[in-house]
Amino acid sequence: MTETLEVNTDMDVARHNTQHQSETEEPNQYSPEPMLNLPRVGSSIGWMVVFFLMSALSGFLYAVYFGLQEGFIAGLHHTEVDASTFGVQIKNNLETPIGRTITAVLQFVLVIPIIFFAAKFPGQSAAKTLAITKVPKNILRRWILYFAGYWLFSVAFLHFIHETDSSFTQSLRGSKHFGLAITIAVIAPIIEELIFRGYLYKAWRFTRLGFVGALILISALFTVIHAGQYQWPTLLVIFCFSVLLGTAREKTGSVLVPILLHAINNTLAAVLVIYLGANI
Repeated sequence: MTETLEVNTDMDVARHNTQHQSETEEPNQYSPEPMLNLPRVGSSIGWMVVFFLMSALSGFLYAVYFGLQEGFIAGLHHTEVDASTFGVQIKNNLETPIGRTITAVLQFVLVIPIIFFAAKFPGQSAAKTLAITKVPKNILRRWILYFAGYWLFSVAFLHFIHETDSSFTQSLRGSKHFGLAITIAVIAPIIEELIFRGYLYKAWRFTRLGFVGALILISALFTVIHAGQYQWPTLLVIFCFSVLLGTAREKTGSVLVPILLHAINNTLAAVLVIYLGANI
């Protein structure tokens, strides 16, 4: 699945770079480097399936761990595990703070190496494909200000429509679980941004979709993976957030900016919901 899309002529390379630079130019920002190897669209879809399968596998591995633990405890007390309710017990345990934390750590261990493997090409590092590059501080500060505007708007919007809690947010509120907070604030942004604004962006940006098409498609997929966690108003806010992150990726030429903005967003949410029990 690591086939490469070769840019056949110097004219093609120049056209791609000129187009990219004109669309992303900002004062004092780094110029984008020539990218000779791009992930194929077909390969990117295949790898995307692998990423999500590995995420699902993390839940399965935790379920196995929980089953072995329950079996061991039952053995110590010379009791039997109730098979009729065992599936419900596993599901409920997966939704606890410790269950979510362990599952997220397993996702990180399983998915991150695969992302870097898929993004590595002959003569081109995974870091270059994923655009793991530094950004000048003045540009970084500017995007943090843009994010602040988004954050204030999204909070006001959700407050105005009086959105009801989902079971996911109810399970988080007031838990004060440090591992869960780290999962939300650090692990989730890294995994999600390397997949969506890292690998998939690079695979789809220079196709016929262009920047706008890739931005909309990636934002839609990003919203879909959160569909089971939130109500539609929050999903609308998440779509807008993804558009902001994708634009930051395009304009700065670095995946580190959307990772940082995503981490700030999730840290604020973790503090407000997990520790302060706020209704946002």
